[in-house]
Amino acid sequence: MDLDTWGTKISSIQENDNKIIIRKKGSKYIYNIEIINNNPLTYNVTLSLPINEINEIFLTFKDIQNISFNNLNSFTRYIGSNEYYFIDGELELRINPKKTSFLELNNIHENKFGKKIIPQLDNKIITLDIETQVINNTIKPILISIYDGITHYSFYLPDYKNKLEMFNSALNILLYPKYNGYKIYVHNLSNFDGIFLMKYFINLKYNNENVYIKPIIKDGKFINININFDRYKISFRDSLLILLSSLNKLSKAFTLDNKGKFDFNKVNNLTIEELNNNKLREEIIKYCNLDCKILYDILIKFNQFIFDLYELNINNYPTLPSLAFGIYRSKYLNKK
Repeated sequence: MDLDTWGTKISSIQENDNKIIIRKKGSKYIYNIEIINNNPLTYNVTLSLPINEINEIFLTFKDIQNISFNNLNSFTRYIGSNEYYFIDGELELRINPKKTSFLELNNIHENKFGKKIIPQLDNKIITLDIETQVINNTIKPILISIYDGITHYSFYLPDYKNKLEMFNSALNILLYPKYNGYKIYVHNLSNFDGIFLMKYFINLKYNNENVYIKPIIKDGKFINININFDRYKISFRDSLLILLSSLNKLSKAFTLDNKGKFDFNKVNNLTIEELNNNKLREEIIKYCNLDCKILYDILIKFNQFIFDLYELNINNYPTLPSLAFGIYRSKYLNKK
């Protein structure tokens, strides 16, 4: 709001003190300022390049000083329909109006053409787990396990040249047409495993062609990661966002086998050669496979439970709030 801090005053337009041009500090852009109703506390501003270079406007806003505060740096800035309230030069409040529409009933018994359909249970679920070791306070992946409900796939670092080859081998297992439409669940994908996976997604190829990756991130968490390859698509999900508990507690809640135990001090600070031990290999792979199977069984049970009650599939809802909202719209929202 204090124009003296904006830059250098170049001139007035048409000898009219209600219109001022200021060159932005450290930039070739200029502010075209128009004082409204001869009130120096209210003005419209346009940020653009000088007209002799290109007549293009980059930003337009309106400032109104807050007279409740006795300084020029307390004001309200309007950009379109958005409002920004500054006090002593600090942004204290932002109001961004959003258009909303009435909630509509989600009729799960009709398609978009009004044709009657019978809801089907969708158990296209795969689970994935990553085990790590700590070397000099750095976490490094050493094992990836995948379970599709029938087959376990294990990828152990000593069997590969490096981590890149291990991850590529594991992830390429999922790039098969038979897994089209599957959801790959990783417990704590958003905060841990996803950090490892995203690094290697960019190296994926299908028939020597790059795949298309589209993540959905909210509040710093991966809500969904779509991977499109040819005509097919798989999606990575964080099961912790729909089942808000540890795998150990969930296995007890769903009355499944106890989650196994593994002392990770056994693998911390070990070299690749030391990891290549048959007994250690068997033990850690068994532990990781069990984690994948338990998570798979939990998801299958939970999916059946939700389907029996509401005829909904959890695969359509990546988070617990979205599932709750889906239940409300399909079962409890009044048509009127």
